Amino acid sequence: MGFAIDLESVTTFQAPKPDQVANHLQNHVPTGPSRLAAWLPIAALVAAVLVTMTVQEGPAQMLPWIILLAVFAMTGHRVRTVRHLESQVGRIQELAMLRHYPGAARLAWRLIPKLVTMPALHGRTVAFMAHVFDQVRAYDAAIVAYDYVLEHLPNQHPGAVPIQIHRTIAQLATDQLTAADQTLRRLRNSDATRSHPALAAAMRLAFLFQQVRTNHFAEAAESSTTVLDELRPLGVDAGFGHGLMALACHMQGLQEGQATSAEAATWWSRATLLLEPDVLVERFGELVTVADCYRPHEPRPPATGP
Repeated sequence: MGFAIDLESVTTFQAPKPDQVANHLQNHVPTGPSRLAAWLPIAALVAAVLVTMTVQEGPAQMLPWIILLAVFAMTGHRVRTVRHLESQVGRIQELAMLRHYPGAARLAWRLIPKLVTMPALHGRTVAFMAHVFDQVRAYDAAIVAYDYVLEHLPNQHPGAVPIQIHRTIAQLATDQLTAADQTLRRLRNSDATRSHPALAAAMRLAFLFQQVRTNHFAEAAESSTTVLDELRPLGVDAGFGHGLMALACHMQGLQEGQATSAEAATWWSRATLLLEPDVLVERFGELVTVADCYRPHEPRPPATGP
């Protein structure tokens, strides 16, 4: 089952519904390599040896060479197929990093049925697809994909923690506040989040989003002295956290009777230094409030000569 998607424009992107995602994944569960495909080359080589030992003359002497050529051709075709699929999965990652979400989603959706014999690539593709749905605020579809990946990951897999963090953000966005809070509490003291700066920063972003979603604006604003350093390992994605901090400061100002806030303006400038306003709003719809109230960062004009 497909879904409408425009390769060129995120604004026309229509993600599949959660039940469509669930059905697509259930219909294409990875099964691992076929036993027949694994044993067929060996069986063919054994047959070639037996023919060589039993046939001494006549046209049948060519049969072992034909078998060997067929085995080499089949092996080469499989290698080329695997390399092509690996390159396509890499292309999905590239498109997602460049924020070309429609193209990434369409390619991931089409590749999933082709990857059922390659569980590792299949899992990566589903994870990329979940990330794309998350980024365009198709949170319910993202949660289905995240749950699928977590269900099929081995115990203690290093990729489980970041996926759980991303799922928590999606749960917060869909008001699944209790489930999100339970996950955050469990991960907050885990060894993985304490020992990996990037995971700790992702946790900090999720916690900040939780404060915004639960209207704890003052508590979020109180952490403004430390959050800049805490989010830095996220790179340019720290801009999302800066935008959420701008929203917290703005809402705190409104509660105190101020139409605008100097702190919110500063945080919004920091956010838009890293990411464009439309990218920030596309990720977190709540940020439209500060986007409408504050000017984005304005680059300095180039220096002129004396």
